[in-house]
Amino acid sequence: MTKQIGIYGGAGHTAKMVAAELRDRGFVPVLGGRNRAKLEAAAQGLYGVEVRTADIARSDELRAFLNGCSAVVNCAGPFQATAMPMASLAVEQGIHYFDFTTDASIVNALHLELGKAATAKKLVIAPAIGFYGSLAELMVRASAPDLVAADDVLIAYSVKGWKPTIGSLKAMAELGGRRGVHANGRFEIRTGDPRFSTFSFPAPVGEAPVLLDYPAPEVVTIPRYLTTSEIRVMMTVGTVKDLRAAPPIAVSAVPVYQEIARRIGLVRMQKYLDLFEYGNRDIGGGIDQFWLTGNLRIDPVQQIDFVDRLRRGVLPVSKRSQELVRDILPVTKVGDATIRAKSGLLGAEQGKPSLGWMVGWAEKGNMQTVFAMNMDCKEPAHIAARMTVTQQCLTDIVAI
Repeated sequence: MTKQIGIYGGAGHTAKMVAAELRDRGFVPVLGGRNRAKLEAAAQGLYGVEVRTADIARSDELRAFLNGCSAVVNCAGPFQATAMPMASLAVEQGIHYFDFTTDASIVNALHLELGKAATAKKLVIAPAIGFYGSLAELMVRASAPDLVAADDVLIAYSVKGWKPTIGSLKAMAELGGRRGVHANGRFEIRTGDPRFSTFSFPAPVGEAPVLLDYPAPEVVTIPRYLTTSEIRVMMTVGTVKDLRAAPPIAVSAVPVYQEIARRIGLVRMQKYLDLFEYGNRDIGGGIDQFWLTGNLRIDPVQQIDFVDRLRRGVLPVSKRSQELVRDILPVTKVGDATIRAKSGLLGAEQGKPSLGWMVGWAEKGNMQTVFAMNMDCKEPAHIAARMTVTQQCLTDIVAI
């Protein structure tokens, strides 16, 4: 009997490659996600592929998506929002789980929370099966197949031309400077400024500056079969710099915002918050932290007022600057309506999300509706549900 394999985030770049490979190997891919039109477009040319719509925030829809599947491959980033809900239901339904996360903390959480239950059911939970994670792990196994303990493990990456997907960029941004490491024989999270050094790669790379404590998932997977006190992962600085070319607003790239804030400085920052009449206008707590963990506060009514002035182009800055901001806002199409919005997540940079929001405006015909949606985010599924809830609210008031 041909086995069905669920692929969540089935309309994405990685999912399409996974679906083609599975089909060529005799499996039946089942593409899942929120947008049926995009799923059906991805299924074109893949004979026998099934499409099932499912929202990550709706466990009933996810169960229907997984029905009849022997395994699920989660390709929907950011995995901070999708990995635990999908893996939990997979274990519940007796289904093997795979994903492409590169976040060591997610890999660790899946192991701690679901490892025993999966083992009892003889199920495989295999996160981080992509380039980062599986390649280094395979190299360690190949270089020392019989080794059960090592003083330390060193993994050094030199990568050129890396073009991460938007989902991958969002996942990196949500790390907010956190990085999982394996030190002193255990997994831990480190924060603070990045550390740099140099490393001598084989020719033709040679000696190159590297970023230390690169947040790779193998710091969790390798110690599961190889006892070691430390795993050191480093990445060439040139690779990290290349990633900065990605549009920061599309992926909520906190480190980019922090660097911009530092360049603006305290005096100029305070001047413009006063001119904008933005919230309580308090930048106490540090120039690169005041909106994250500092004193700045703004309520939904104030958010709507600020966004509406941006929409109308009447903020006390140049028209050109306001046009640029409007042009780079993330856009979501819903039928004949358009939503221009920016998401936010309080506590994400500390790995403890608590409050999520979505602010912006909806356009339908000649009608424009400004909104500010705030919601508690107590679990990963809530993070992914921000846009879903926003769309439902806008639908209820006939704004879209």
